[in-house]
Amino acid sequence: MNNEKLKYYEEEIIKYLDGIKVSEEFLNELENNLELQIKVNKLKSDLFVMENIKDSEMLDLTEKKSSIKIKNNIIESMAFFSITKPLAARGDNDDKNETYIFNNIEINKNGKEYYLNIRYIKNYCVIEFNKEKIVNISGEKDNYSMELKNGIYNIKVDGCESNINIE
Repeated sequence: MNNEKLKYYEEEIIKYLDGIKVSEEFLNELENNLELQIKVNKLKSDLFVMENIKDSEMLDLTEKKSSIKIKNNIIESMAFFSITKPLAARGDNDDKNETYIFNNIEINKNGKEYYLNIRYIKNYCVIEFNKEKIVNISGEKDNYSMELKNGIYNIKVDGCESNINIE
């Protein structure tokens, strides 16, 4: 792939990785161009690593509070979450299944239902639903899962915090 064509698709690649609608021309090129597929997969992998690898505590100067707002089954806004979904280029064009990840907090979309999965709880996990504490785990646990209903969730896991609003 020549550099001019790659520069032309840079904006489309960023939109695609952010889960924003892209042009049919780009999707067709992505389906048929192995070099473009490799470039997208490498960038997707790099972004995932950059967003999910945690530096030492000494270098962790800012506290990140992730959030995601879902309205009418559509992501209205999100901060600090990464999105993973099947690649259309592989024939897995299934918009019903997506996963949103922030550190060890996962939100899985399956059709119109959302599920919360928290992996590798080291010290504690507190989940509030509409300002009422519904989960309080202390100690080490491999994971915790639950179905998400409409409402506001505040999740605190091992020093990391996330707000989920589903309407």
